[in-house]
Amino acid sequence: MMQPLLDSRSRVAVVCVVIAGAGLAVSGLVASLIHQQRGQAIAYGAVTVALTVVAVLVWQQVRWVTLVCLVGLAGQGIAVAGTVWELTHPATNAKALQLRAIGINPTGATTINLVYSAMAFGVFCWIAARRWSRNRKPGST
Repeated sequence: MMQPLLDSRSRVAVVCVVIAGAGLAVSGLVASLIHQQRGQAIAYGAVTVALTVVAVLVWQQVRWVTLVCLVGLAGQGIAVAGTVWELTHPATNAKALQLRAIGINPTGATTINLVYSAMAFGVFCWIAARRWSRNRKPGST
């Protein structure tokens, strides 16, 4: 039998990050419904459902889903860099117009995205450091 990719603490951390993402999607869903933006509501609803399913599957230790999550968390380092660039080089783009249409300040949303991405990347780094430390101990696998 294969050993799980994550120990219990790491699994809880990943599930919390995914649920936080689902929570952000719910916020977008609610704002879209309030502002009668059906297309955006459908998109935010789909993301909410997908992230909720992912959280459940990670909790159940489905290996391939967990691996995809870990890759996604690792990629959040790039998202942090991109979000910082976006905050320092503001431009009116389609996403900013969509956010305004549902009553959300694009700069505020980008800042929240930065915090979320940094948190997610931090969780990946924490998991990697724990795993590396555990593997360096004599007699560990």
